[in-house]
Amino acid sequence: MAEKELKSYQYPHYAQIVFSVNIHKKLPDGSLDPKIVSEEELNKYGITKKAIFSVEGYDKTNCIQKVKKTLEKLNEQI
Repeated sequence: MAEKELKSYQYPHYAQIVFSVNIHKKLPDGSLDPKIVSEEELNKYGITKKAIFSVEGYDKTNCIQKVKKTLEKLNEQI
């Protein structure tokens, strides 16, 4: 007997979240200086201009829920 084929959404899913890190000086009027902190300076602090993290779920819905929960936690820490 052949195994039942899984639907696309039932397969394990993997999310990759990519952030750009752009740090600007905040000017007295509240606007941002268009010049960003250089990658060389960021490297002095052990970071780069790009951040990537991943989330895995046992299916599509689980993966999306984990991404949402992770982003909410990240936002709470800010």
